[in-house]
Amino acid sequence: MVIQNKEVLNSNGDVGKTRLSDIDKAKGLAIFLVVVGHIARYSWLNDIEWYYWLKSVIYMFHMPFFIFLSGVVFFYTYKPINTLNDYRVYITKKAKRLIPGFIIIGLIILLGKIMASQFLFIDNMPSNIIKGFTDILITPARSTACALWYIYILFGFYLTFPIIMIISKRMNLVIIPLAIIHFIPFFVSVTDYFGLNLFAEYAVFFSTGYYFVLYYKTIDAFIEKYKLFFIFLFIFSFSSLLMFHNYIAKTITSLFAIPALYGLVKMKIPFFDSAVTVLGGYTLTIYLFNTIFIGLAKGIFIHFLPMNGIYFMICFPLMVLLGLIGPIILYKYLLSKNSFLKSVMR
Repeated sequence: MVIQNKEVLNSNGDVGKTRLSDIDKAKGLAIFLVVVGHIARYSWLNDIEWYYWLKSVIYMFHMPFFIFLSGVVFFYTYKPINTLNDYRVYITKKAKRLIPGFIIIGLIILLGKIMASQFLFIDNMPSNIIKGFTDILITPARSTACALWYIYILFGFYLTFPIIMIISKRMNLVIIPLAIIHFIPFFVSVTDYFGLNLFAEYAVFFSTGYYFVLYYKTIDAFIEKYKLFFIFLFIFSFSSLLMFHNYIAKTITSLFAIPALYGLVKMKIPFFDSAVTVLGGYTLTIYLFNTIFIGLAKGIFIHFLPMNGIYFMICFPLMVLLGLIGPIILYKYLLSKNSFLKSVMR
């Protein structure tokens, strides 16, 4: 299935050559929200009610938004796959891009937690090395490296969506069965083996990237014109929690978050605009390494301070900053010096 969209062609008539700068900024905002959400697990929050509330709010929409942006990038850069060899080449390229980083960081987190637990408090400890690594490969969302589930599911989308596009007569209608699949976890329990429950929940948001790309110029202009209205609707959408089950409310807030947060980055707010631009350029790097930097900082802070009340308020911004800036510094001054690590960590 070829995306016929003359509106996203550059002046030379080449598809996908012009970067969508606002999408890069939106990725920067999304990864910031990811890092804030990774500061502490619910089981560790104790009496820190304000962070519990903040994390609950962020988790209502941030990953659907992040996955929508991933869908935009996928469909914007997609090249038609017509043969099995085309598919083999495509999957090999994506595997080389995502799997090494997933395995390397998963092992670093696993082994690092086991070793560091001898000296520091460690969140979400593995029971042993073998089970810990098996969980990373089979049940990533409840493994010791649970934050890496997005990489796992993203590769699943890369595997399946080209096939969906080949067998589908009309890509426009694919969102209908995906929307139905999205609500399956609401009615019945879907296994978390191989991330199937997450695939069911998030595939519909990945597919919305197709429509954004297909009607990019029209949608972009519409959101630009009514961005404040979309932001208001997004805030108001949280009232759905009072009327619907949490899963349904999350779906509603996620759908309203897409135009609202995209509109927010189009407002070009001083400092915020430049900050999300920088972060958007290191999205994968930050995603892979942020929990390592946060975990180290958390372990050190807990060793010297009681992580509650005023102490957590002091340490919280420091952990967020380390989770964002640490991976960038690591990449610029170390990882980028090695061609292999440079290719799989950013």
